[in-house]
Amino acid sequence: MKKRKKRIFTVFVALVILPIAISACQSQEAGKGQTELPPALAVLDAEKITAQNEICTNHVEGQITAWASREVENLEQVYTGEIVHFDGGPAFVGIDEVTRMAENMWIMFSKWEMKAGKTYISDNICLGEWKNWGLFGFKQEDPGIEYDWLEYNDDGIYFWRLFYDEKFQKEFNHPERIDAEFLDSFVNAWSDQNKNELVKIYNQDAQLEDTLFGVQKNGIDEIAAYSLSFFAQFQDAEWHLLDAFGEEDANNEQYPFTYQGGIMEIELPDSGSGNCTIRAAVLLAPDDEGKIISQKMFYNPQSLIDCGLAQ
Repeated sequence: MKKRKKRIFTVFVALVILPIAISACQSQEAGKGQTELPPALAVLDAEKITAQNEICTNHVEGQITAWASREVENLEQVYTGEIVHFDGGPAFVGIDEVTRMAENMWIMFSKWEMKAGKTYISDNICLGEWKNWGLFGFKQEDPGIEYDWLEYNDDGIYFWRLFYDEKFQKEFNHPERIDAEFLDSFVNAWSDQNKNELVKIYNQDAQLEDTLFGVQKNGIDEIAAYSLSFFAQFQDAEWHLLDAFGEEDANNEQYPFTYQGGIMEIELPDSGSGNCTIRAAVLLAPDDEGKIISQKMFYNPQSLIDCGLAQ
């Protein structure tokens, strides 16, 4: 009888202690997994991205200076003979089509003035601000801003795609090309740092591309895993939209995505460099249901250096 009671007691103890032990082990594994998450963004070479940005800036400023000169010869200096200019609708292809378009613009907007603003880089695309006034009633102190996607080689710029800020879109009578609710949902989801809520704003087959940091995530599962690494690396980071922009409808075979997005600041209150702010340009393409199908990231290099992400 004593042996039977002893066996019952032993089984009872095992049933009580084993779940506790398993739970403790699982907690340790969860904590271990969390601390071992790979960084979302690796540290870049500051000298390399500074040099890359200098090339980008030269192309942005060179293009705008050539347009401001109103001389076809100067455009021919900055564009390749095969330049493609996409601004919604059929693209202008070749230097002759682009220069004819430019001459028409110069006639139409005789008081148009312009200058370059900030630049943002990825590994393969340059994004530059083009500030405009003297047209559509824009003033120099409050210009209309277009954002130029530029691709280039040793011969010059061979691809140019345009995005326009809210002031331009109002003049074009197309304010719907910038969806404030869509952009707010992106900013809030990344600021809230809740993976389960964040994945709701992405299409199941979405692509997140950040070529400067070598990030390419395909599909909702990869984006969800990436978000956890980002949240662990940048705890309490807050995203803020500074200037929104959009483009004319693309959504054709050659250009399947129509992007909108904006210049954003990502505040990093607990970074290794103290409180600092990353300045980025974010392109987002919504699907028919308003979920993100494509995301592209560009950065102002100095902000990465200031935040210790480039050394």
